[in-house]
Amino acid sequence: MVWVSHKGAAYRYSSLPRGQCLEGDKFKSDLQAVFEVHALNAERLAPLGSTKANESFNNVVASKAPKSRHYSSSESLDFRIGAAVSQKNLGPGYLMSAYKKKCISPGKALALKAKQLQRKAARRKAQSTTKAFKRRRLHLAESRCKFTEEHEVRGGQTYETNIALSDVQDVTQIPDPEVLPVSKRVDVDDYQLIMFDLETCSTEWDTDICQISAVVDEAHVFNKYILPRKPISHFASKSYTSHCS
Repeated sequence: MVWVSHKGAAYRYSSLPRGQCLEGDKFKSDLQAVFEVHALNAERLAPLGSTKANESFNNVVASKAPKSRHYSSSESLDFRIGAAVSQKNLGPGYLMSAYKKKCISPGKALALKAKQLQRKAARRKAQSTTKAFKRRRLHLAESRCKFTEEHEVRGGQTYETNIALSDVQDVTQIPDPEVLPVSKRVDVDDYQLIMFDLETCSTEWDTDICQISAVVDEAHVFNKYILPRKPISHFASKSYTSHCS
């Protein structure tokens, strides 16, 4: 396979090796592998969203070429981006590989620092696979959801994800306040007493009901189970087991 430009085969490209067009079946297979990864994630990439891998690489680039400095007008930016790519692909020890390839001694200070960074990255990677780390990540995600829900109740849709991209109409008029019903005294003798009980998935305020029971007398008993949308917490299961025993 040969990658030929409309400028002709005699044209020399200053940004390509030997100034020639890219060619070869190996290059084609590597390029197809790159595009297949993006094709499988087309639905996630179409809304111009971001991923953890992208954010991680952006942080590495920002450490090499911060936005507060202007490196675009010099070759320094190319070397900085290359260093960021090497750090992302090879890890913190990429400088050691670069020095060895150029047959240059990295020095004791650089070698020690590279080993420290590699050990730190290995510990971080091992910690991310533990149950405690995953449990805390789920807890933080649940806390963020609760924070969003609480503020959506007060501020409306302004706290929704991608709210700037959605078509939300501005409220130009404040609605009238709701009139609360007037409480009145109820005579217990005129009503039938019903005892009821609810079983929930957890003790949180946004929990789901999984069982409703009510009884008037021996002849009138109501008991229904409901399939909840949320998982049943360990505390709720433990309380139900102790209550049944």
